[in-house]
Amino acid sequence: MIECDTQEQIDDYWQRLAEDGEGGQCGWLKDRCGVSWRVVSTGINELFVGAESERGRRATLGMRKIDLAALRRAAAGVPVS
Repeated sequence: MIECDTQEQIDDYWQRLAEDGEGGQCGWLKDRCGVSWRVVSTGINELFVGAESERGRRATLGMRKIDLAALRRAAAGVPVS
């Protein structure tokens, strides 16, 4: 697992690791050697605690690469499109 502080870091790791690899769901991907990685935000678990945990789970299920802005909107109760 790679924990990133910014969306730019997530984008950079995702792009480099997915090159000649395969993107997955919920931040997971396989690099060109077949090694699985999960690229996530530092503190992602703190976004969704208690009642918000189900919203967070649903929000990430629709994502391939983690989108911090969308996760923050989901944590605030705004539907993720």
